[in-house]
Amino acid sequence: MYRNADGHPVQYDLEGGHRQLWGWDAFGNHLYTSYETSVAPVSAGMRPGRTRRTSLRAYSGDGHVLRGGAGNSVADTLEMLRFAGGYFDADLVPHYYVADYLGSNIAVIRSDGALVQSATYYPYGEPHRDPSSSADIGISEPGQSTTSAIFSNPYLYGDKEYVRRDGLREYIYGARMCVSSEARFTSMDELCELRPWESPYLFCGGNPVRYVDPTGLVFTRRSTAIVAAIEQQSFKQLIESIGRVVSGLCSYISSGNKERLKEAFNATKANAQTIDEIETLKSSQTAYDIEVKSSISDDKEVKGISYYKWKTGKFKIEILDDKAFGWIAHELKHAYQFETGKLSSGTKNDGLPFYDKDDEREAYA
Repeated sequence: MYRNADGHPVQYDLEGGHRQLWGWDAFGNHLYTSYETSVAPVSAGMRPGRTRRTSLRAYSGDGHVLRGGAGNSVADTLEMLRFAGGYFDADLVPHYYVADYLGSNIAVIRSDGALVQSATYYPYGEPHRDPSSSADIGISEPGQSTTSAIFSNPYLYGDKEYVRRDGLREYIYGARMCVSSEARFTSMDELCELRPWESPYLFCGGNPVRYVDPTGLVFTRRSTAIVAAIEQQSFKQLIESIGRVVSGLCSYISSGNKERLKEAFNATKANAQTIDEIETLKSSQTAYDIEVKSSISDDKEVKGISYYKWKTGKFKIEILDDKAFGWIAHELKHAYQFETGKLSSGTKNDGLPFYDKDDEREAYA
């Protein structure tokens, strides 16, 4: 297996001369998989020689999963169109997921009420039985058609795609690949220094019954850069406030003025507390995801919202501007309240979250 600089697999050389080529973008999104077959027999232990493409599977950000046949340079046949809670198949027939408390899909119901797939799992995600072994209730084989009568959903444990072709049995977690039968990831956690007492290959801290890992990271990739900027800003303000403490102390000694000293102490305490809270969130088993959106609410005064998504086990923060450090820090405070069990919130009829007034006052402090 060969990997790119981000640790994602880009080439599998498989027994019998078969080969898979995987493509990823800079954000770790899976773009395509090209399946290739050897054109000549390959001896055991030998690397694949000349191959030809037998099929191509491609993904787009709007939920389209496309397939191309042998020799196709592009994937141009719709396989499925995913949406929150289900998908349309190749015939645009809607199918709906039934998920458990971890967000794993345990059943797929077609729009006419028919059960087309069922699955149960061992704790780390390996299916108790291969869903494809039950007639039409399972995962389609490479040679099968993508019609609604035969094609079945490959998104299983944690709503992640289960890759099983050519002997692979792995889940695509975005940042990394997970082998559920071995209860581990196939590559190291790039944030492993935050939890040095655990194996960098460990899945969900060794407790997948309680925790979920939506991306293979504690913070998702898009969150990491934003949080790093907040930390840098907080460190800068901490140094400046320490300088004001020294200045305020001199002022107090010379004139007895306590106000400047008190203000500087409070600013230093607030910045140090922000840094400490972010470190707590980074070492958490809960995923805290920050997403920059063009619109959040009809209320123009609302610049950010945060809430817990029970289906995915992820605490979601939505903001309008990734440079609005004040708003980001405010929503991160709500995340810290949630992490420490102090957040009292719910969802209004319009789907937007609401918070306890005391929680809001603390987040604005």
